[in-house]
Amino acid sequence: MAAGMNKVVLDTSALIELFDLSASGMEVRKIIEQTEEVLVPVIVLAELISKLKRRNFEPTKFVSELEEEAILLPLDAETAKNAASLHAELRKTEKQISLADCIIMSHAEKEDAVIITKDSQFRNFKNIIIL
Repeated sequence: MAAGMNKVVLDTSALIELFDLSASGMEVRKIIEQTEEVLVPVIVLAELISKLKRRNFEPTKFVSELEEEAILLPLDAETAKNAASLHAELRKTEKQISLADCIIMSHAEKEDAVIITKDSQFRNFKNIIIL
């Protein structure tokens, strides 16, 4: 973890690892415990609920705990516009990058936060920890 890191944005993949209590999930837990602000974009919350339900898990308890520990970031117009521009630019070379990924990156940039993820499509983002 970077010295002086005080804000992290959790990606859906990091939250799934945390939910699964995997080795990577335990790494996420350590990062959360050492971070002043844990941020979760609402798009990540939506993806998380969908993924858990598709795995036949009821997400209510996990989501409630997450909402207690993290600050939810709503999608505002500025972040949406920045994400759309970023998505259009990155899609020229990164065909797997999604608009949701770009929303997460835009939130992290706006908040001056580090993204915690397991997804390699974030590899070119400057403030990233890939599990």
